[in-house]
Amino acid sequence: MVRDLPNWPPEAGGAKIHGGRTAISPKDVTIRVITKIRNDQVEFTVNFGHGLVRYTQRTGNGRDARGFAKILNDNVGKSLFSIGEIELPEA
Repeated sequence: MVRDLPNWPPEAGGAKIHGGRTAISPKDVTIRVITKIRNDQVEFTVNFGHGLVRYTQRTGNGRDARGFAKILNDNVGKSLFSIGEIELPEA
């Protein structure tokens, strides 16, 4: 399951967070776009309020990274929290 990935849910980073907040709940963001898949990590952007926030999620391996990216792509517009119970696809 997605929730079993290392350090799930990921912490927001790489961008100034709206209003100077340092923590964002995965319930408060909606998945927007995958920006990069590299080895065992997936970089993606979410909508938060009126802005965008970038996340990086590490997985155990490249197969899981591709599976996680597919889940993100299939759930654009939904909350990051909502994908936690989805099973990672098999190779």
